[in-house]
Amino acid sequence: MIGLAVAAALLLAVWHFARLPGDGPLIGPLHSAAHFPLFGLLAVIVFIALRRFATPGRQSPWGVYGGTLVVMLMISSVTEWSQQFTERDASLWDVAVNMAGTVTALALIALYDRQVAEFTQTRLRKLSLALLPVILAALVLLPVAGISAALMKRDADFPCLVCPKNRVDLWMIDRNGASVRLAAGPDRETHLEILMKTSAFPGVSWEWPVKDWRGFDALVLELGNPGPLPLDLTLRIDDLHHNFRFTDRFNQRVTLQASSRSRACILLTDVENAPEARQMDLSGIARLMLFSSEASHGSRFRIYGIRLIRHQEMESC
Repeated sequence: MIGLAVAAALLLAVWHFARLPGDGPLIGPLHSAAHFPLFGLLAVIVFIALRRFATPGRQSPWGVYGGTLVVMLMISSVTEWSQQFTERDASLWDVAVNMAGTVTALALIALYDRQVAEFTQTRLRKLSLALLPVILAALVLLPVAGISAALMKRDADFPCLVCPKNRVDLWMIDRNGASVRLAAGPDRETHLEILMKTSAFPGVSWEWPVKDWRGFDALVLELGNPGPLPLDLTLRIDDLHHNFRFTDRFNQRVTLQASSRSRACILLTDVENAPEARQMDLSGIARLMLFSSEASHGSRFRIYGIRLIRHQEMESC
């Protein structure tokens, strides 16, 4: 039992303190996916411990499986709750991944557990238990696959920074008090439809655009306002050196007239010279945001595209 307790403590320590190296949009999903095998191993340890305490013949062998699920749910909930006191954020998705790892481990155990062989001896039940881990693992890895596909599309679309063509584009969008969906007009031209709901500054952002904007002269935004009233948006651009002060980034108001589609052209020299005490690093753009104010709750706007252009293309502005 001491060995099992030590093994469980080591697994929890690895989960709590270990961080994947580097920075990027895949780090978060990969770290969440790592919960899957870690909590699967921890579930095996808890199962073995509970099985040793179980009295043969006096209780159903499935009681150990149920007990393991309860214990693992408690461990998962407490460990996620405790993250509010650290630099990491608690996440219901992580709890779900933890329990998916637990269920996977228990399904694999049941396949070879003689005490429940009477239940698992049919081919259908064996197939179900074998497929369950595969299905759960696929669901856990879905965010990793989605963001990987979005990153490949991002690089292929450049110098178009936002080219809404299919649902892959939605993986790279951060929503702040807004919902986003892919829509198409009567001419079948696709666009992003943003509905602003709650938050002081509802809108959307792209935290991982292609960083290097050197060699281009302007940023063009194709936007639309389907509503009956004008809508004021703010375009914000940060670089990797941003100190999170208002005067250390690019901010510009973009007014969309009612029931209209419009084009805004932003000179990159204005972006470069926007920070008060330095020049913005156009080789290290870190964030692109479009947001409004609290007064815009319930309003909508559309994004048909955001792209970088060179001098010879600026006649369209």
